[in-house]
Amino acid sequence: MLKIIPVDGGEVKEVHSFMQVGGWGLVDVAWSPDGQDVFFSEISSEQKGDKPFDWELFKVSLPGGPAKKLGLVMQRFRSLSIHPDGQRIAFASHALGVEPAPEVWVMENFLPRSDEKK
Repeated sequence: MLKIIPVDGGEVKEVHSFMQVGGWGLVDVAWSPDGQDVFFSEISSEQKGDKPFDWELFKVSLPGGPAKKLGLVMQRFRSLSIHPDGQRIAFASHALGVEPAPEVWVMENFLPRSDEKK
């Protein structure tokens, strides 16, 4: 489960529940700059024989709502970091013995603008 626990002792809130498969159950988590969203990686539900460690990027809005897939799937998605401007993310992706070899990506204008109201 992904939970928000206030440091002042307030109510604990579950924001997402999921089942990790296999031994790669580590999930990376990052807050949006405005504190209204939590981004996290989760093992893909569509694992394929040639890519057994695909991970997807999700966002869950606070105070509630279902998690949304953001359309980014990578091998062993790790070290998620959201830039303070809310427009860029950084992460690591590595594949052990899987081709193609690891890459470095820069993604711009991937996340919604932080001043957009929904």
